[in-house]
Amino acid sequence: FDLAISSDLQRAADAAVALGRDVEFDPEWREMDLGAWEGRSFDEVAALHSDLLESIRRGEAIAFGEFGESLPQFEGRILDALDRLVERVGEGRVAVATHGGVIDAIVGRFLGRANGRRTFPIVTNTSLTVLETGGLRLDQETLRLARLNDSAHLGHDAGYLGRVRAEGVP
Repeated sequence: FDLAISSDLQRAADAAVALGRDVEFDPEWREMDLGAWEGRSFDEVAALHSDLLESIRRGEAIAFGEFGESLPQFEGRILDALDRLVERVGEGRVAVATHGGVIDAIVGRFLGRANGRRTFPIVTNTSLTVLETGGLRLDQETLRLARLNDSAHLGHDAGYLGRVRAEGVP
């Protein structure tokens, strides 16, 4: 890789350092800011703020946890960071250690998903997702999804897909 960059949150930073090379830490690659919901279970959030959750499900640009990011803000931050990174490295190779929501925002936007809304959790921790661009111009025509959620290196069926397969869902 020509560059290794990582979210500055510990779990991504640890993965990036394991590459054995210099890493730049950048808060722009952090997971979504959940505001007051950070660290709470979904059940807790649903009990306290079912009205806000319902607004978010309808696609309204509501701040998560009352003062966190909205989905459009989060997606905008991530796509801006990606644009800057592509402009910076051109046709170079970059390793980015980041989070599932970040990968989902990028892949969802370029695959044409509306509203930035997640349909299901698609990214397993420590999986590999590979995006290839056509150089300095980044849009749906130049982005190629070469690998998504590849966790074969883990040696087992991990995360969401592993759970549904264990339940007999093909």
